[in-house]
Amino acid sequence: MPVGDSLETSPPGGRTTLDWFTWTTTWLAERPILISQMTRRESLDGYMGEPFKSLEDDEERGKFAVDVVLAALKAWLSGQTLAEIQKLKATVQQPKHCEQARRFVLRVLPELAYFFSLPELVRRHVAADELSFDMDELASVELEKLGSCVREGYDTVEKLALAKVRGKTASRVRVHRQWNEMDWWMDPKVPGETWQKLFERIRLSTERYDQP
Repeated sequence: MPVGDSLETSPPGGRTTLDWFTWTTTWLAERPILISQMTRRESLDGYMGEPFKSLEDDEERGKFAVDVVLAALKAWLSGQTLAEIQKLKATVQQPKHCEQARRFVLRVLPELAYFFSLPELVRRHVAADELSFDMDELASVELEKLGSCVREGYDTVEKLALAKVRGKTASRVRVHRQWNEMDWWMDPKVPGETWQKLFERIRLSTERYDQP
């Protein structure tokens, strides 16, 4: 079933970033061939290693890779370190260098993140062509920024905004930890919030939190 049909007939029950992430990974897990088709061969080969490299058929490659790739993706989104992501590749030698985890982040992740932007692109296309009320109802900042959250490694849009506020002074892992420390202080989410308004809410709350 195409993404557009799935959006119309069985969207996620919730509308958080994690709800949309889980919905999209479930859709992808049911179609593992897309892992192979949407990721450059050299990128996936470099991460998966042997005997994956010897596989030629996209369907076989997708089935072989899907669980490994999605496990790394979930770990990345949840704020785990590269060392923790490396442990998911149990057979890799010299895990202290996090070589495979770095390959995943630098080579595989950027291509996968694009896939997570597709539900919003499809939603907009269907809404524009068919004036679908159901598609308009699905519009949210969480869906709009899903691809960015996956690419940068955040399981909420608020953490993505905090990362933008902090800039280069805080790593992905540190942003996750900071959010856990600051969550209680932040102004509550506003229904129908745009990215601009959400970012401003997080920026102002962070400035107040940082004041001595």
